[in-house]
Amino acid sequence: MMTSLFSDKFSRPLFFIILFYIVWIGTSHLLYGIAAFFPPVTLFSEGLVALSIFLHIFFFALVTAGFLTRVQPMIEFHHRYRGVLISISAALTVSLYVYTRFFNPGISVFLFMLNTANLIVFANLVGSWMAFPLKRATELVPVCLVMVLADLFSVMGGPTQKIIERLQEYYAGGMAGPVPAAEFILVKIAVPGADRLVSIFGLADWIMVVFLAAAAAKFNMNDNLAGPGAAGKGSWRPIVYMPVSGMGLLTAVLLAHQLGLFLPALPFIVLFFMSYILVRYPEARRLSRSDWLTTGGAAAVMCAIMAILQFR
Repeated sequence: MMTSLFSDKFSRPLFFIILFYIVWIGTSHLLYGIAAFFPPVTLFSEGLVALSIFLHIFFFALVTAGFLTRVQPMIEFHHRYRGVLISISAALTVSLYVYTRFFNPGISVFLFMLNTANLIVFANLVGSWMAFPLKRATELVPVCLVMVLADLFSVMGGPTQKIIERLQEYYAGGMAGPVPAAEFILVKIAVPGADRLVSIFGLADWIMVVFLAAAAAKFNMNDNLAGPGAAGKGSWRPIVYMPVSGMGLLTAVLLAHQLGLFLPALPFIVLFFMSYILVRYPEARRLSRSDWLTTGGAAAVMCAIMAILQFR
């Protein structure tokens, strides 16, 4: 009995996670080698860069679909085990940063490939866990609003602004000196014409994509723009999966790439998701009095904070 429990509840999730690490690192090395044969990014190759970004986000979405249908049902109520996996994942990223910061200064392609895989695993573990306390689909409205306002607050004068400033200094200085810690919360991929791995979005962005996908599955809402959603859990085999929130993230990343600006992706993620869900599923629009009060109160508080920051 104990052997069967260990096999089903512990071994299979670990197998899925380890397999993803292996596939991602192997594929990334192959793509990184191929990308070196392309000329520097030009107008001619912009389409290849956009295609590369799309394919990577699509792949991450497939991994999330697999996680929600194969891993999540096994660990959904095993919070302690999930906590252990989250702790191991967080410790790995911290260890990679410490190693790069104090023992091997500079850029290590392999370490950043490993770290990107680890960030996706961490996002799946945390994002799907965040959906656990939700009781009603209408709760997504205040939760999403609070997250968007918090993200805007962070960009305007909070931690995200500090991170952006530090990264801009690092890149402007030719990436000389110790790698900043912020580099280790960015998902990096190989794109044609780039001589290094390119950051496309942050850890928090994919956590939000996973959270919304897990919430949609929990309330039997199909968020997949390319076919059946993850609501079927273990009965569904993911073949093609592009969540509407992932399309919002893709839009933000491509706009930022084309404009050469930093654009917070989370508002795009939430806007795409909520617009789609609220139109397609009327039950998500039936907010209770407490939902309205929570939404209005949170919006008022966050807007007041942002207004104070602006005037200051």
